[in-house]
Parts: sequence; C-alpha cells; structure tokens
Amino acid sequence: MQKSIICHSCHYQWTVELPISRRDECPQCHQDAKVCLNCIFYDQTAYHHCREAEADWVKEKDLGTFCSYFQPRGESSASADHAQEEALAKLKALFGDK
Repeated sequence: MQKSIICHSCHYQWTVELPISRRDECPQCHQDAKVCLNCIFYDQTAYHHCREAEADWVKEKDLGTFCSYFQPRGESSASADHAQEEALAKLKALFGDK
C-alpha cells in the first residue's frame, strides 16, 4: 500500500510504500522520514506531543523512531497545520504577541 508523505523539514511531498522503515529518508533533504514530526498523531498540545494514547514517549521528535503507531502525515493534515499557522498569525497581528 502506498501513501503520500510530506517532509517536516523541507516540505517535499512524495509517495512511500507502507509500512515505512525507520531507515527511510526524504528523497530531497535526506532527513529521516519515520519521525514523530511526520506522523498524523503528532500534536504539540497533546501529552508527550502525541494523540495516540498507547504510543511510547519519544524524546527526539525529529529522529527515526520504532513507533508502531506511525502513520505518515500527508496533504490534508499538512494543509490543516498551515491553516492553523495562518490563523495564529492573524490573531497575533490583531491582539499582539503577548
């Protein structure tokens, strides 16, 4: 099964064959692909920055992980993150950065 993934580092989008290996890399910037920052469960506001309650804590969110709950973050979740960033920027412009 193939799935689209967007690199957290360079925002390059490519297709990977599932299951993704811990050793897989972004074809453009060569950063690890199977990292928390590329996972649909990654959420800075969640406990341990992960919405998957059963997942183990991972200290280095930008390094390869053995997590069995990893699911690549594709187009829809990346565009949702971008929309959230734009909304926060507008609020900061309106109310200030405090």
